[in-house]
Amino acid sequence: GTDTQYFGAGSRLIVL
Repeated sequence: GTDTQYFGAGSRLIVL
């Protein structure tokens, strides 16, 4: 996964 900010700063988002 990559560090994103869709679901909170620094959340691990894998599929979305």
